[in-house]
Amino acid sequence: MDIELLKIPFSKLLKYELQSSSILLYGVILYHTYNDTRTWITNRTLAEECNLSERTVQNCLSELKDKKCIDIKFEQENRFQVRYITPLILFDLKLVPKNYKPTSKDDNGGFEEL
Repeated sequence: MDIELLKIPFSKLLKYELQSSSILLYGVILYHTYNDTRTWITNRTLAEECNLSERTVQNCLSELKDKKCIDIKFEQENRFQVRYITPLILFDLKLVPKNYKPTSKDDNGGFEEL
């Protein structure tokens, strides 16, 4: 898979003091969870897409999990155990009703950022 566009919530991830390879890996995990809340992507695929070794991917996953940036769960599916990775750090969203008309450029209609 060729990743053409990768969005990473960089400003939020900075406070976790992550290695640069962990930040890149997090972006790839987010990319794979675009249509779902979790992914079962393998370390080999992550390594290929990030141009990292599988050992580095394993270390980065450990760092991301230890710093509570991702959640990793194992589930039994038929005869196989599947690892699911869920990203926990997401982009800021402003929730404003569709028909809301702001009174000033800073007015968010009483809604807060998540």
